[in-house]
Amino acid sequence: FRRVLFRSGDWLVRLPHALEITLVILIGLLAGWTLAMLRMWSAIIVGLALAAGLAASALGLFRWQQAWFPWTLLVAQTGLALASSIVFNSFRSLIETRLLERSLAAHLPPKRVKQILRQPETLKPGAEKLEITIMFSDIVGFSTIADRTLSDKLYQRLNAYFGDLIQCIHEHDGTVIKLLGDGAFAIWNAPERQSNQQERSEEHTSELQSHHDLVC
Repeated sequence: FRRVLFRSGDWLVRLPHALEITLVILIGLLAGWTLAMLRMWSAIIVGLALAAGLAASALGLFRWQQAWFPWTLLVAQTGLALASSIVFNSFRSLIETRLLERSLAAHLPPKRVKQILRQPETLKPGAEKLEITIMFSDIVGFSTIADRTLSDKLYQRLNAYFGDLIQCIHEHDGTVIKLLGDGAFAIWNAPERQSNQQERSEEHTSELQSHHDLVC
C-alpha cells in the first residue's frame, strides 16, 4: 500500500499504482460486457445502480478507512459503457425490426405488418377456433412446362408468378401460409378478422386467373 498526503494534512492509504490500473481496467471491461448483454432499459437501471454503488463504496472507504481510490474514473467508465450499450441496443433493435418486417411481409398484407410492428404482443403464441376461407393454387400443366423450359427461364417465370400471386393475395387482405412448389396456400379471416372473407378470396382468385393459367 501507498500513503498519500491529503490537503487537510491527513495521510490516506492507497493501493499500488499497478493494482489500481488493473482494477480500473477489469471493472471497466466487466461493466461494458454486462451492460452490452442487457436490453436498453435494463442496462440503464443497472448502469445507474453500478455508478451509484461505485461512488458510495469509494466515499465509504474514504470516510471510514482513510483509503483513496479513483472512483470518478470508474463512474466515467460506467457512463461510457452505458452510452455504448444504449447505442448498441438501439442498432440491434433496428436490425431486428427490419428482419421481422421483411419476414412478415412475405406472408401478411402491408397494413397488417405495420399493425404487428406497432403491437408486438399480437405475435404471442395462442390458439382460437375460427371459420376461415382457404385457397390452394396450382399452375395448370406445370410439369409439362417444366420439362420444356430451361432452368433459368423457369426460375424467372416462377419468380414473376409468385410475385404477382403474393401481391394479389395481400391486396385482398389474405395471409400467405406457404408456397407449395408451383402453387400457394393462403387463408382469409386470420389472423385478422374479416366479415367478408369469402368475397375477398373470390375477388383475388378471379383477378389472378385473369393474368395466369392456374387452378384455385
